[in-house]
Amino acid sequence: MEELPVRRIADLIEAATAVAGQADLPNLLTAAVRAAQELTGARYAALGVLGQHGVLVNFLHVGMTDEEVKAIGHVPEGRGVLGALSQQDEPLLLTDIRAHPASVGFPPKHPPMQSFLGVSIRIGEERFGNLYLADSPGGFTAADAALITALARVAGAAVATARINERLRRLAVVEDRERIARDLHDGIIQDLFAVGLLLQTLQGSLEHGSANATLDDALARLDQAIVELRSYVFELPAPRDLRRELEQLVAEMGAVDPGRIRLTIDGNVGNVPASLAGEALHILREALSNALRHSDSKLIEVLLTDADTQLTLMIQDDGRGFDVSQPSSGMGLSNLRWRAERSGGDFELSTSPGGGTRIRVTLPR
Repeated sequence: MEELPVRRIADLIEAATAVAGQADLPNLLTAAVRAAQELTGARYAALGVLGQHGVLVNFLHVGMTDEEVKAIGHVPEGRGVLGALSQQDEPLLLTDIRAHPASVGFPPKHPPMQSFLGVSIRIGEERFGNLYLADSPGGFTAADAALITALARVAGAAVATARINERLRRLAVVEDRERIARDLHDGIIQDLFAVGLLLQTLQGSLEHGSANATLDDALARLDQAIVELRSYVFELPAPRDLRRELEQLVAEMGAVDPGRIRLTIDGNVGNVPASLAGEALHILREALSNALRHSDSKLIEVLLTDADTQLTLMIQDDGRGFDVSQPSSGMGLSNLRWRAERSGGDFELSTSPGGGTRIRVTLPR
């Protein structure tokens, strides 16, 4: 397999975050289609959701004009090459889609397509659907197949989370269920980011066999996270060793660049209620992922102070900072503020362009 530049791995991380950041299924699927198109440079991209007997029950696509869609008159049913993909587990990589034995040709007024890449989306053993890509400049490569396979795994895990959230919204019996639904949403985004950090260790040396094994190992962590998050809905949280979990979190998120994150704990961090420990860990995970992705900093300092009446968590970096008057995308900062205020605490943000960023959160005991 050809080498995979670090830039493409970074693009995959951003794409995975964008897909998992969608809280509802329609937006999630649309984000997955657009991410696949952007990752490969394909002219056309689509996502087909499979029903019984491999029939397409939903088909989202980008790349065609409204006039082209209207002229074709109907969406694919899942026959031909699209149907062949649904019968295999491996990605389908074709130089010329028309030369495949299962090809049945295109309907009248359908734009011509030549190169093709298809990858299945699974939720555990269930085949949820497929990603279809056509007409990449110069044709699709094995590296494209590896990227879209990773994106499909992320999409499958995110769909599973969206389904859990939908079931929780239907239950809507107590406020605590709403909190757990948000925890699931927040947690999966950050676990996806942790997977992305593992992918960075490839450092442009994606080789056949060993690289695929590394990719599979990283994405298996994501599948396991889904299982654990699902069980969390139905089980009471166990007592938390906050010091140990903080150290583990910092070690995990700093694995790609050891020494970039410095953790200091002031106090014994003892007898911290499980719910409070969970909030502190969620806040730190979100703040660190923001800093690692966006700050371009050399050092991120984390200080947790445990006083008799409150926990104080400070995350400070020496990065580029930003203008707080400008609108920002994503749920990061709003989530941090929401978590602090929901717990009866305070959230403070200090930053300026070129001046680094400091976040200070207090959580009352």
